[in-house]
Amino acid sequence: MEKQYHIQLGDYLVRCRGFDPATFAKRFGEAFFLHHGPLGDYKVTMDQKRTISLEAPLSSDHQPFNPKADCLVFPIHKTVEENPDKNIFWVGRVESNEIVIPNESVSAVHAYLVRRIGGEFHIQDMSSQNGTLQNGKPVAIQGRGDPSKLNSGDRVTFGGVKFTFLMMPEFRKLISSLLV
Repeated sequence: MEKQYHIQLGDYLVRCRGFDPATFAKRFGEAFFLHHGPLGDYKVTMDQKRTISLEAPLSSDHQPFNPKADCLVFPIHKTVEENPDKNIFWVGRVESNEIVIPNESVSAVHAYLVRRIGGEFHIQDMSSQNGTLQNGKPVAIQGRGDPSKLNSGDRVTFGGVKFTFLMMPEFRKLISSLLV
């Protein structure tokens, strides 16, 4: 099965059913960013080594919010073949990052995540122009403080783009609740 780097939340419903948690984490990631709404105009390339999200259909007055179609999933996942340092995930606007957010409010290299021993994720800003927030508070800039620990359910904002950070167990619970 070909690995995908961008997907709507509803597409995970089918994929989630067939895998136990360990296999799901190995295949799709241990953590995820969820986003609702437009990201801006951009061109999508076919580079299959990056997490590039496509815009989902937007809800409107005529079309109510549908989490399966309107939420975008940015998996936080890569293999050793893609990068020998599989514990650092770069976030930014340019395609050399592992997590690409194609929005002008996001710096080229905006922030990074680090996966620590035990599976914890931490986040740090890379002196981005518009900052990185965790639950509404600025995260430390590299060289001016330690990375902040991310907890499942935290709201993370890169520039003007808002996400919810979910670890794999909570992400699977979300998917299961949509199966009802």
